[in-house]
Amino acid sequence: MQLGRVFISSVFGGMLDLREVAAEAARLVGLEPVLTEHHVAQPGAVRDRLTREIAACDTYVGLFDRRLGTVPAGSDEDRPRAITEEEFKLAREQGLRCLVFLSRAAGADREPGLQDFLDGEVTEYRSGLWTRPYTDEASLRREIAAGLAALRPRVVLEIASAPEGRAARLHLRDVAPAWTRPDSVLGPVPVRLDLSPSARLVLIAFRRGADSRSLVKEGDILFLGEELGVLALPGGLGDALAGVLDLAASVSRLVTLEVRSADPAVLALPWELLGVARHPLPVREGLLEIVRRLPGPGASGDPLLDTAASLPADHLEVLGFTAAPVEDEAPTVRFGASGGFGSSELFWEQEQERLLLALEGLLRERRGRLHLPDTGEKEDLRLFLSQAERPQVVHISCHGSVQDARPVLFLEDADGRRSPLGAEELLAWSRSAPGGAPELALLVLAACSTAGTVGEGAAPPHHRGAVAEAGVAHEATGLAETLVAGGLLRVLGMQSTVSDAGATAFAEKFYARLADGADLSLALRAGRVELGAKGMPHEWAIPTLTTRCDAGPLVAPRGSAEPVEHPFEAARGTFDVAGVSYLEEGYVGRRDAERRLRRAFATDRLIAIHGLGGIGKSTLAARFLERRQADGWRVLILYAGRELAPSTVFEETAARLGLGRPSGVPAEVAEERLREGLKQALRAERTVLFLDNFEDNQEEADGALKNPALGEALWDLAELGGEDFRLLFTSRLAVELGEGPFEVRQIDLGELAPSGCRKLRSLPRYEGLRLLQEEPWKRVLSHLGGHPKALDLLNGYLQGKPDRVAQLLADLGPALEAVDAKLRARRQVQGRQLLVDRVLATVPDDRRPAFDRLCLLAVPLPTDELEALLTAEGLAAPAADLGWLRDHGCLARTVAPSALTGGDAIHRLLVGRHQEALAQREGEEAVKAWHLRVAEHLVQPGKPLSDFGIAAGHRDAAGDRAGALELYGKWARSLRGRYAHSACLQIAREGIERFPIGTDEAERLALAKLLLSAHDALTPLGQIAQAKRQLAAALELLGAAQGEEALFIRACTRLLVGRALAGEGKTGQAVSELNGALADFEAGNHLRERALTLGEVARLRAQTGDVSG
Repeated sequence: MQLGRVFISSVFGGMLDLREVAAEAARLVGLEPVLTEHHVAQPGAVRDRLTREIAACDTYVGLFDRRLGTVPAGSDEDRPRAITEEEFKLAREQGLRCLVFLSRAAGADREPGLQDFLDGEVTEYRSGLWTRPYTDEASLRREIAAGLAALRPRVVLEIASAPEGRAARLHLRDVAPAWTRPDSVLGPVPVRLDLSPSARLVLIAFRRGADSRSLVKEGDILFLGEELGVLALPGGLGDALAGVLDLAASVSRLVTLEVRSADPAVLALPWELLGVARHPLPVREGLLEIVRRLPGPGASGDPLLDTAASLPADHLEVLGFTAAPVEDEAPTVRFGASGGFGSSELFWEQEQERLLLALEGLLRERRGRLHLPDTGEKEDLRLFLSQAERPQVVHISCHGSVQDARPVLFLEDADGRRSPLGAEELLAWSRSAPGGAPELALLVLAACSTAGTVGEGAAPPHHRGAVAEAGVAHEATGLAETLVAGGLLRVLGMQSTVSDAGATAFAEKFYARLADGADLSLALRAGRVELGAKGMPHEWAIPTLTTRCDAGPLVAPRGSAEPVEHPFEAARGTFDVAGVSYLEEGYVGRRDAERRLRRAFATDRLIAIHGLGGIGKSTLAARFLERRQADGWRVLILYAGRELAPSTVFEETAARLGLGRPSGVPAEVAEERLREGLKQALRAERTVLFLDNFEDNQEEADGALKNPALGEALWDLAELGGEDFRLLFTSRLAVELGEGPFEVRQIDLGELAPSGCRKLRSLPRYEGLRLLQEEPWKRVLSHLGGHPKALDLLNGYLQGKPDRVAQLLADLGPALEAVDAKLRARRQVQGRQLLVDRVLATVPDDRRPAFDRLCLLAVPLPTDELEALLTAEGLAAPAADLGWLRDHGCLARTVAPSALTGGDAIHRLLVGRHQEALAQREGEEAVKAWHLRVAEHLVQPGKPLSDFGIAAGHRDAAGDRAGALELYGKWARSLRGRYAHSACLQIAREGIERFPIGTDEAERLALAKLLLSAHDALTPLGQIAQAKRQLAAALELLGAAQGEEALFIRACTRLLVGRALAGEGKTGQAVSELNGALADFEAGNHLRERALTLGEVARLRAQTGDVSG
């Protein structure tokens, strides 16, 4: 009989899918399912084969629906039995643990024979089983996973007080029937758990911290584990556990060792290092997982008296709480013996990324929700834990330490400084929730020294707090044990220091298995394996689990629902579509900026994040907004990296809400209905409108708006949106909208702090930066500042070229001393300019044609579009060019102009110094050809209307100002066709102001056409006088032009003037203008239009009585 082998019994007809569901549930909790339909054809009797298969299992799962199944012919029994009956009978005879699941849907439709069998042998009150119903595949998967998890191979080591000290019992019932020895309980046996001086020294070194632990030899760890095994499992107890592990090893099965004791000193021992005969470190070996269980007051330690496990939740709320106080960001902070710790900035951003990645399946199937607060403020945690709909799983990532002989966590106060949290407060918060609040199913303390016996000491860099060696003065019972003793169900803690990278790796795998629906033993093993692979020496043994109940699972297993897009995924998809810069991995955040942003968001309608280009404004805003979207906010994105026309703000916002102007009504009515619809839509749901890269709408000198009317439009939109509407800007400049009803809250996003730069440098893609030793690194930072893009460029510059370091440092000069802030800023600008020069000099000649062209792009474009454009230019390997530029930090994903796609572009740090290169290398004609090609590309069908304005800029750069004006004309006419008369007028005026003309006839003609578009927009808006002025200006521009198109446009303009005069009753003047139109139509050979105009002249003459005329 094999440990953890599950025989699945049911009829085949109509239930093959359910059998596979049962098998998946067994695999999920680490057991081996047996499905006979997967077996090959075999000789011999079926019954004999079934007997052998069932005898090789230790667990039976029976699924019963409507049918009893096949009854073999030729049975010798009085009542022939069906195969399913035979399987159940054999399982009971062999002593298998039996689980039976009954279809709730079958009910009265069951065959009489099946119902008799169930009533007589399966569900009979005195000798039957505790069966469970199921309704569908999802409920069956959940029921089986929970039932099998409760039957996981488990050994319970009970250590209790005895007259002579302590006594141990070993309970082996949960490894039966595979465990065939007669005694299911061994003991009680007296035990002494005092480690020898040698073993205690090893334990002290293990727990003191990473530096000390790295010096502990493998033999020392084995010695400590062996001694612990001899002391805790004397005589037959150790032999029995070794025998169970032999069984587990033969089939690669995980066994849980549950250490039960009310004595904190017992729980504080390093059970993860336990060794027994033939298995010196079974936890590391993957055969054993440790669960510490603290019995309640007066409770028996006998597992037979445990209360039954509950079904896992259908929906699991998870809180990912990360705290990084400002003190922890300082490079040299160190406290004394009163309970501080050394410098250790936590990469909380990476922890959030890993949590999101690990829980992706849970979120997609809507089996759970992840909360990622903007800060690690203590008050926020209190509010989360005390609310009625609080999360069931709370993950706290922070520093741990000891203050006044008690373990604490260091969270943040309202100003971002350290705020200690002890067990008493944490327990009080958990008890303050309303009666209907769910219990905290699991608290994970991803911080150093939160379990076991801890004391004061200092943590090394990049570790999560402080812990002193066990046994020093001021020892304190671990936080985990205190919290469980105080009433929490389960607490996962760390019994020593743990590296930041190791803790993050552990969390990712642990939560991924937990989200799958596995129990905590399996999840703990998955995390421990990853910690062993990516952590520091012996860190695999640091995590501990302490409970006062079963070990889960906590949530319904994967596959319980169809996957859909989860809120974070939807938000990131929105940012990708809108082209907002977003670093999915490797983001280095600004906790202080996020704190200020959150406060501003709570009270202010207009918020602006401003700072240097390439400093991370867009990603900061995007990550903040993805959390708002997960909280139920609607996020709209409007690309502002172009000069916005005021009415365009309304048009594009309305379009994103599916609103438009109604047709067939007067313009003023259509406008009013659009405003009312926009007002209702914005106020129906909490909404934030994100305007990214707003600086193109501002004056470089002072940040004032280039078009004051844009400010009025934004004020208007904010008032329409109401109290729950927010406008969020990112810009290189502070955003000032002029006089208005609301103040714009400014958030200055400064450069990365030194700790942020260190985080950036630690990311895998920054191999070049890691070539710098500590002193050169400090010199580089003093010259470049914490500018992420400059550091990105430096990384590409040094990648694979370590010899460049010395020359760069020589060029930069000595590190800056503490000088005036303005002088330092100027020196850092000079340092970045020097770096840009060096980077530009490294671009190989064969990459220059692509690089030079990309520097001339007005906006980012998707990679495939860039490749197509460069290929059309005759470049041999555009894909390779783009790859090289991206790898060396020259090309990066950034914002795009449309709501269709993101794009790639050369960063402005490089562009500003290289825009003349193509003309110098290949001549002005090459520049013109490139601009014209890009312009043509941008106006292809399917592109957004706003691309007309971008294409116009490229046309003008190619020397084709007339073509630029023509594109604005097309843009305006497209808007007019959508009844967007105000937007049409705004675009026409923008084109007129943007491209002043000279004497060229083509330019004058294009401008005249744009004036006609303005006229066509003003007329339905009721601004007749202004409309007439557009016609007069157009006629003045056209003058005595004789080109075919000029004649046609002049004739159309005169026709419009004549109609306007006729409407005013000025018939004579009207006829004169119409005659001029006739002449121009005739000169241009536009006979149809001439005929129509002639008819209008005739009608006017008839009205005056001139019938013959």
